[in-house]
Amino acid sequence: MSSNLGPEARSKYQEYLDASSLEVKIHKLEEFISLVPKHKATEKIVAQNKSRLAKMKRELESQKQREKSIKKVISPFSIKKEGIQVILVSCFLNPGAGKTSILNYLTKAAKEKIGKYTSLPEIGIYQYNKIRFQIVEMPSIKKGASEGVGNGKEILSQIRSCDLICLCIDLSRSIKEQMNLLLEEFSKADIRINLEPPPITIEKTGSNKIQVLYLTKEAKKADELEEFTQNIKDIVLANGIRNAIVKIFGDISFDNLLDSLSS
Repeated sequence: MSSNLGPEARSKYQEYLDASSLEVKIHKLEEFISLVPKHKATEKIVAQNKSRLAKMKRELESQKQREKSIKKVISPFSIKKEGIQVILVSCFLNPGAGKTSILNYLTKAAKEKIGKYTSLPEIGIYQYNKIRFQIVEMPSIKKGASEGVGNGKEILSQIRSCDLICLCIDLSRSIKEQMNLLLEEFSKADIRINLEPPPITIEKTGSNKIQVLYLTKEAKKADELEEFTQNIKDIVLANGIRNAIVKIFGDISFDNLLDSLSS
């Protein structure tokens, strides 16, 4: 443990180590990360523990999915793609932002539901030049959706896998407030908006080691390349991956690496 950490952060990390349940471990590790000072000397610590946190969250989600499958519950929010999937979403602050009107205009699928609260997904098909678009109206995103409020985890999981997100904003109300709520919940759910994928790929192998390949001149410009390479290996290992080839095509950060691991 780094000497750059204060006593409160060290104490919280010990609570994480001592925790017996996965949910408590996740909570304690989140608290620990929030207490770590943000500077160059702690970048690796933060990245490694964010990686552990993401791994534990996936494990917890898998546990819940297994429990659901045992109960044979099929979520109405899990929608099989048909063509290019476009999801219409708004924030719960402003009901009546126009999602249903857009769905009806394009597909005629929800004429009788315009102006009514959307509690479950509504689906329609729009055909253009032989291209099939599946238009999905999702219930509004509530504050805390990334933690499960208002079926938020299920909604965000479907949004994460779609091809295009259409944010429906009420221009007669605070645009900033609506956008902040949506983007905050997306960020907490590791959904990145309007960003190019980071120039990095991670391929699992049977090689019994983690290899890091820098495939462009830009990729090789990282400061202290040998230390940077070891940090990448440590973060990948902390994510539960022991055999992989990491290919880097440009300038990356540890956050880019974490995004690639989570996807």
